[in-house]
Amino acid sequence: MKNFIHCTLFLIFLLASNNLFSSDSFKILSPSDYVKLPQDLFSKKDFKSQWWYFTGNVKDEKGRDFGYQFTIFEVGVSKKIFKSKFAPNRLYILHMAISDLKNMNYFFTDDTDRGSFGSSYSSSDNLSIKLKNCSLNGDLDKMNIRCFKDNFGIDLQLLAEKKAILNGKNGYSNKLKGCLSCASLYFSITRMSTRGTLKIDNSSFTVNGTSWFDREINSDYDAKLIKGWDWFSIQLENGYDLMIYRIRRTDGAIDNSSYAVLIDKDGNSEELDFGQIKLSSSSLWRSKKTGAKYPLIWDIEIPFKNIKLKVKPLLENQEFVSIRSTFNYYWEGSVKIEGTVSGKGYLEMTGY
Repeated sequence: MKNFIHCTLFLIFLLASNNLFSSDSFKILSPSDYVKLPQDLFSKKDFKSQWWYFTGNVKDEKGRDFGYQFTIFEVGVSKKIFKSKFAPNRLYILHMAISDLKNMNYFFTDDTDRGSFGSSYSSSDNLSIKLKNCSLNGDLDKMNIRCFKDNFGIDLQLLAEKKAILNGKNGYSNKLKGCLSCASLYFSITRMSTRGTLKIDNSSFTVNGTSWFDREINSDYDAKLIKGWDWFSIQLENGYDLMIYRIRRTDGAIDNSSYAVLIDKDGNSEELDFGQIKLSSSSLWRSKKTGAKYPLIWDIEIPFKNIKLKVKPLLENQEFVSIRSTFNYYWEGSVKIEGTVSGKGYLEMTGY
């Protein structure tokens, strides 16, 4: 699902104020829509917004632990083809972060580009995306992500250990109960073996570990009823993976479109009854940058699966503050899992 609704609303407001596009010109989703693979891995120009989202936990040859996030967002400005190479048909947005879990440091950066003269682009025929000097290439079996910005960067090769799962009904993922167009096309590869290089300042680290990949496509919708969400991607030591996201409404209720799925070690997925999952939080951490208060320790109980987990951050300050692109903030970071089975994962929290 990811933290993009509020991001794109700001961009859409700016662009719409200049009459650069009509929201009716882009495809709006309905329950009859479904994910098509491999086509939906590639850029979909008929939709207003889409993203490719990677998170992972890796370590170097000496056992030094790192977490990372790499995301490319693509926003459609207009379906009209302009003659000028300066005209912004698409906007490309980068969010990237590294958590140095030994030195307890968090590095993050963001960027935006309109793709003039080929500085950024995406292909509708294969997975090939460029955002200035950052890139994503590959297919459903293997991918490469590469980006160096400011004083840090990544160059990673990822191999799928499990097949892609379709979230929701055949990949139609509703995000607001009662609003059929409030949805995305959503699929995930929940476990990808990962190796490559991380760079921080003047040091390079050869790393290996495990990543999670999310892909979503939509044309946005009015999100005034949504306050935020809590999203967990959990990779357990027994080979199972678990995704849970809880959508919080502005009236204080949890929306009925909240979702959970369990993936076994062979890649078979089972959607879980979210209403039977117990999710509670504690230990608020207050950001000095934004004043937001995030619940950093979570308890997850799934009684009908005999699962009881505690989620703890590996670093408290993993708050991403976007100052070059989407002008929002959220907590997205590496976490450890304790309980009936151990593991690692990533936690995202917005709207706090």
